[in-house]
Amino acid sequence: MKWSRVGLLTGLCFMLAVSSVGALNNVLSLSRPSGAPAFVETLLTDKTTRTEPTLPTYPAAGGKYTDGVFGTEILRVTDAVNEPDAGSEKGANVAYSYWPSLNANNTRIQFRVRAGYSRARFYTFDPVAFTSGATGTLLSSPPAGLQEYGLVWDSNEPDIIYGPGQYVLSRINVADNTSSTLKSFAGRGHTGGYITQISKSGNDNCFAGSYETGGTPNGYWVWKRDTDTVLLENISKASLDEVQIDKTCAYLTIKIVGGNAEVWDLSTGLQVGSTLTGNSAFNHSDTGDGTAVTHRPVNTSLGYRSLATPTTITDLLPCMTNGWSYSGTQDHFSMVATNQLWMVASRYRTAGGGVTTAFDNEILQVATDGSCRVRRIAHHRSAATAYESQPKANSSLDGQFITFTSNMGNAAGRRDVFVVKIQPAPTS
Repeated sequence: MKWSRVGLLTGLCFMLAVSSVGALNNVLSLSRPSGAPAFVETLLTDKTTRTEPTLPTYPAAGGKYTDGVFGTEILRVTDAVNEPDAGSEKGANVAYSYWPSLNANNTRIQFRVRAGYSRARFYTFDPVAFTSGATGTLLSSPPAGLQEYGLVWDSNEPDIIYGPGQYVLSRINVADNTSSTLKSFAGRGHTGGYITQISKSGNDNCFAGSYETGGTPNGYWVWKRDTDTVLLENISKASLDEVQIDKTCAYLTIKIVGGNAEVWDLSTGLQVGSTLTGNSAFNHSDTGDGTAVTHRPVNTSLGYRSLATPTTITDLLPCMTNGWSYSGTQDHFSMVATNQLWMVASRYRTAGGGVTTAFDNEILQVATDGSCRVRRIAHHRSAATAYESQPKANSSLDGQFITFTSNMGNAAGRRDVFVVKIQPAPTS
């Protein structure tokens, strides 16, 4: 990748009438403690191949439509009016699956645009009315060299976002356009480059990122904020792809070009076991609380693992033979939501083709406990032959909204940002 979170629901009951689309639903009431309200599933939970219908008539930005197969409501955030094409750049797109688009309380949404260079655009968002602002704003005075396409929202303060620029990690207030330096990595031995592609812990106390020179990642760092301590650092790492910290600040995952991976224990500064290769390796992934959801390259399935024992892997779809095919298909994963019993996956045909197997061209949730449960959310309808057109879906912290990119079936067309609203996933 370039640019490259389970609490108990209480006092909330979703009871939705079954419409002609909803009649397709597998309604599932999950077991619960005595006195707790029932969870009634409102999403499709089957595992059959569901082809895409005729493309919908898309509304203008601010309008909504209903997914023709899954019955979910989808908001279009951008169009050619509020985000016109800029040269060869067409429209707007979500930056990545593990960088949240929505802020801590779902009142702002960010995504990537081309405004002279790759920048972040910020729109207001109303989670109750399920609407977005008509136009967005750019940062008026970003820190020097800020990589605006790789910004990460604070998990608690809705106006605060973090980003790398040159050798500086900055804290930015998008409400008043002020910023401050959190940490400078200048003078630590890496020269002639910059820091890039950051991730952080769930409590906003630990950050990790890569060093890069001339577009090539060649080192990494992990920094703990409250003690101003660099927990782990390598200023010369060959064949590095990217690094990511887990949400507890306990582990760092390192992905190597070619598909291998490493896991490092941040409390000891030592690698956990040996380098992960073969079916223990991973490429696309996201981290949770000491865990990671990954693909499995050999048996074409999904895996979930504790980073303390990274070669012990739970298959997430054991009920399906070749249930996560990589025949002409790729994906991204998101563990942004605080409910870590479920992860979000967005799958796409690499040649831009239609559905051939279950879950192709879909945004869905997969349970991380190996129970083979899925919640099917929408067809993203993006012909993802270019990186910018890949859906790269990511969840809000509360699990109520999922943001994604779509070119609306036209591989040569513009890209726009959409948000689908769902019932938060069960917690058992």
